Amino acid sequence: MEEKWYQKPLRIGAIQYEQGKEEYKTVPAVLEKAGFNTEQLLHVTATGVWGLYRDEEHRQKLKDYIADCEKRNIKIILYENAHIDFYEQYEKHPDWAQRSADGKPAMGYDTFVMMCVNSSWRESFFESVRQALEHQNIQGIFLDGPLFIGGGCHCEACQKLFAEQFGHPVSEATKKELAQFKEKHIARFIKDVRKVITESGKDCILYCNTGVLAENVTGADIDTVYDYVDMLGSEGGFIYYGDPNRTPLWKASRVGKYLESKAYGKPYVIFDAGNQQPWARYMLTKDENTLLYASVIAQGGNVWYGIHGSISDYQTPGGKAALAFDRWLADHEAYYAHTARCSDVALVWSKNTVTSFHEGVDKSDFTVEERNQSQNDYGPHQSEFDGFYDMLTRTHRQFSVIDEKNLEKDELSGYQAIILPNVICLSQAVRDKIRSYVEQGGCLITTLASGFCNADGSKNDDAEWLKLCGIERVNKIVGHNAGCGYLRIEDGTLLEGMAGQVTAGFSKNMLDCTFGKDAKTIATAYVGMKGRYASFPDTTIPVAVSNPYGKGRVYYIGGGIGQTYQEFGITDMKYFIRNILNQCVKDCVQVKNLYESVEIALREQDNRKLLHFVNYTGQMRRPIENVIACEDIKVSLACGQKVSKVHSLYCGQELAFTQKDGRIEFTLPELGIYELVAVELE
Repeated sequence: MEEKWYQKPLRIGAIQYEQGKEEYKTVPAVLEKAGFNTEQLLHVTATGVWGLYRDEEHRQKLKDYIADCEKRNIKIILYENAHIDFYEQYEKHPDWAQRSADGKPAMGYDTFVMMCVNSSWRESFFESVRQALEHQNIQGIFLDGPLFIGGGCHCEACQKLFAEQFGHPVSEATKKELAQFKEKHIARFIKDVRKVITESGKDCILYCNTGVLAENVTGADIDTVYDYVDMLGSEGGFIYYGDPNRTPLWKASRVGKYLESKAYGKPYVIFDAGNQQPWARYMLTKDENTLLYASVIAQGGNVWYGIHGSISDYQTPGGKAALAFDRWLADHEAYYAHTARCSDVALVWSKNTVTSFHEGVDKSDFTVEERNQSQNDYGPHQSEFDGFYDMLTRTHRQFSVIDEKNLEKDELSGYQAIILPNVICLSQAVRDKIRSYVEQGGCLITTLASGFCNADGSKNDDAEWLKLCGIERVNKIVGHNAGCGYLRIEDGTLLEGMAGQVTAGFSKNMLDCTFGKDAKTIATAYVGMKGRYASFPDTTIPVAVSNPYGKGRVYYIGGGIGQTYQEFGITDMKYFIRNILNQCVKDCVQVKNLYESVEIALREQDNRKLLHFVNYTGQMRRPIENVIACEDIKVSLACGQKVSKVHSLYCGQELAFTQKDGRIEFTLPELGIYELVAVELE
């Protein structure tokens, strides 16, 4: 079957603000020179930052613009705003607006009104898409949105539909009901846009912006929209709505990891904003712009790079760096086409858990920041996941990010280890599949109450699951404040790199369990002190065990080791997890002399292995202004095929190597901000 245009590497440019009467005509030449092969087109149909195709106003202008892009081999995906409109439009059509619980119209970005997908606005939107598709050379439609406000819409249409679905008013909705309602009707809207495209007879792709790796408060859920879109997308590269130093170094790349797991062969794109949020017209530094690009392509994703001001923003240091990197990608496109990840470990993120036990969301263009204590006795999942992600990346593990749907659908035997970071909610089918994985020789690392509840959040009585974890019974939850608990490592083989046998304990609750006779205690916990300066306790209780199960092994940890690392940076916890993984995983990539703030991603094509290095080593504050280079990096890579050549593409040099016992070894003399090492196979 012939490859479709969007199945090749996409470098999507986006000018997210209207340009002057003549300036807009200069954009195609700028994009062409920089190596972009696609434009997600907004500025031609924009009023400020808002854009929606209006036939009488835009037809000839768009036709001429598309013709220019066609000469330059730039595909056009038309931007259609599917979530806001001007207040003046609301005054003409007050029934179009989303309404908060007090009946007031919901506002977006402080100046716009949020439109409701269940109102008659939907028909007006569909007509805009129909008219736009009359242009012969539009290759795609991008929906910015649609989405619901956090508290749910209380317009007349939504009140009626919610009552029909749940039998009571939306004012009495639970968070889980709101989530289900939102997902259903966002998916219905996108399905109907797909129908408009199909009826047009055009071979035109459709995609939208979905929320991932966080509680889905907008309703744009990756699973419910999957059947109606041709490409998955998320705003992993929109950064710094708040304190930059609280933003994970690898925010964009972890979205890429997750999208790859959810794509099942569909392309996926991470949206990278060149500006530093929330300032639309202030650009990120040159190194931050380059890192955004590098972090996405290292995970096999397509890059969308957008600016939210004038075309002149490309002349800033940040803009110039982005264009230069895009040009480099265009010149090396062959190394980014049809690659596949190489993962030793799977880290599980759980939609069911964050939906059942509300923990809050980060600030973004579509959400307000909200922080809550986890609504269960066992502690949070999200920060436990975040901590494990950071630990795995900093110890240079090759890992995938998957969820319960992947656990249900995918073959798991390719992973040497699976990690459940307080994944509380798992269905019986998924629990059974994980048990089978361990029985057949797999390694499982699980913390706190992983698997203690069903997919819907209800408590289960799965004695076999507890047996898998080495638990006979859970006695009680032991609560203490940060600084009032300590661990003692009982297994000397797990002490490498740690400060000592006694180390910092968990920052919040832990579980007091009675463990089975076959479970070997690897760590005990000193019972929490009343205060950090109180007398040190004499007694400990078992808190972490290694339990054989079938041909495999389970490491159960009864406290929030990921959460504690995430919130307090206890380095011993990172080494403890690293040492556990060293017992059950033989890494496909091993490195020496490399900063832990360098992310490594191994990918492969039919005839080569591709090793990406993304260097986030800055000067102790974000945004990063000047990346610090790393020298004399020793690399050992698992490779059973004969190697003909090893070369670094970004700095452009051939590397000497040796090959023995199924591995190759080479030295990378210097790493700046990014490198791609290609290992050519005979």
